Amino acid sequence: MLAALAVVSAGTTSAQDSVPTDKASIGSGRQLFLAKCAACHGPNGKAEVEAMANAADLTRPQFFTRGSDDTQIFKSIENGVGNGMPPFKSELTEPDIWRIIAFIRSIAARAPANAAP
Repeated sequence: MLAALAVVSAGTTSAQDSVPTDKASIGSGRQLFLAKCAACHGPNGKAEVEAMANAADLTRPQFFTRGSDDTQIFKSIENGVGNGMPPFKSELTEPDIWRIIAFIRSIAARAPANAAP
């Protein structure tokens, strides 16, 4: 039984393992973000654009309504969020989504954590 569990768990990758952290991947994620996300979230992720008044400020993950862990962000990008954010699963590959998440993490790391919503 334990051997079977070891085989099953050996093939799974956690979300944390999927998020690239190298500068090239973050840069690629930034380019994808600018092409697919910036129209609503703004080029800096702060959602300071008139196109979408209720888009999430991606520099403040502590206020994300659908969860701020990597898997939850992945699902939001892949499947969309309500009527406000369309799904991107037909436009982005899984590695592309992980690169966008890496970019989001990089801009969130620069924002003050104690800022009010």
